[in-house]
Amino acid sequence: MKLASSLALTTLPCLLAQDLTIRGGSVAHSTIGQDFESIINEAISKVYTPTNAGFKLAVHPYVNGEVSYKNPTEDFSFEGTVGRVEVKAVYDRACQASIYKKGTVSDFPGYKHVFPELSWLYSFETNHSIDLPCSTSPMAIKVSSDGSVNGEKFDSSVSLSVDEVAVTSKQYKAEISLEGTSHFSENFPAGIKLEIPESFKFVVKPSAKAACVNPFDNQCTADLDVISTVNDAELAFTKFKWTARSGVFQVRSDQQPVFRLKINYGKYWKISYMCKESVCGQCPHLQYYTSNKMSHLITVPSVEALPEIFEAYDEFFGLFLMIHDNLSESMKTDYKTVAKFFVYFDKFVAVLINDEDAFDCSGLVSATGFEWPWLASKWGVESVQTHAMQVCSEIVNPKIESFLGAIVAPEVLAGREYARDILSTDSEAEFGVWTSEIFAFQNY
Repeated sequence: MKLASSLALTTLPCLLAQDLTIRGGSVAHSTIGQDFESIINEAISKVYTPTNAGFKLAVHPYVNGEVSYKNPTEDFSFEGTVGRVEVKAVYDRACQASIYKKGTVSDFPGYKHVFPELSWLYSFETNHSIDLPCSTSPMAIKVSSDGSVNGEKFDSSVSLSVDEVAVTSKQYKAEISLEGTSHFSENFPAGIKLEIPESFKFVVKPSAKAACVNPFDNQCTADLDVISTVNDAELAFTKFKWTARSGVFQVRSDQQPVFRLKINYGKYWKISYMCKESVCGQCPHLQYYTSNKMSHLITVPSVEALPEIFEAYDEFFGLFLMIHDNLSESMKTDYKTVAKFFVYFDKFVAVLINDEDAFDCSGLVSATGFEWPWLASKWGVESVQTHAMQVCSEIVNPKIESFLGAIVAPEVLAGREYARDILSTDSEAEFGVWTSEIFAFQNY
């Protein structure tokens, strides 16, 4: 009686609740949906508020301001704060944009992860403007900056323009200018001062024959002249030249060769180089390549070597791919081949080791023809080719064969012999005797 009473007290409220849910489900769902929608709308209204000109955005403490864009006769703009930095960004819809910023570095959100620690307390007031390419100057862009950091003034500008483009049926040529100026007051914070000259101008004049659509076409020749002026002083004239027929790329400075690259064409391209101290000696990562005479840089396979590489690939991987395909096919049907493969794997290993040398990859290495003296020096060997072939034939192949032949195969054989013993007629009879003894003892 007590159990029935307890069940009634615990079950009845659940049944009533279920009934109410079923009958009032649509109403409940509707109410919940309306509440959820109102919550979302309220949350959005706190972040995004439409205005006649655009909208207000408030994502505290990161961004707070007003965006104007609806009136096509007025500037596209944002005015407000990023963190606590005063920001005004304007695009005048006529190819010019500007950004004004005022505050301290520590006013930016996440400043510790972006700016060096020495600058965190710096105050600044800056204005950046960008002249974008447009109809009046379709191939030019200019970026200018001015303002102050900790009360110390600066101004700079950089412009890039394509001054000339000429295309004929035989040749392409152009003239490109990059120039800039900069000025920093005497006590400008050294930690953030850019190490750039007060003025510079580089005029680059590329030209190439039409055949250079394929840079290795025998008719392709290409030049690139660079005229440099830094702080009103003209630097050495620099000329880059590529001649596909001879496979020579050369750089001259003040008429003197400072870098040369030579490709000896064939099945394998042997590339040689010369690099003077004035070029390669100026960078720690290139000092190894400093050489006043032509030296071997690298040898790589050409398109002509691809058939031989594919053949070596098929020879090395073909057996393993065939095994994979046969086992995969067996797994789609009766698994017999898979089972036999594992049960008699020791016999398979014996053929693999004695007849195939299946793990010797030296043929594939030889087919690539790859050689790199720098890598050889890093490895402390005379030749990448010779060393890699020795690793394949004298280390990789013997170790894998030894592992399969001396460790895996004996275990497979022992397992198969054990299985044969367990499945023999004598074992079955012995098990029958054991079973009889067990039940006889139980009955006794």
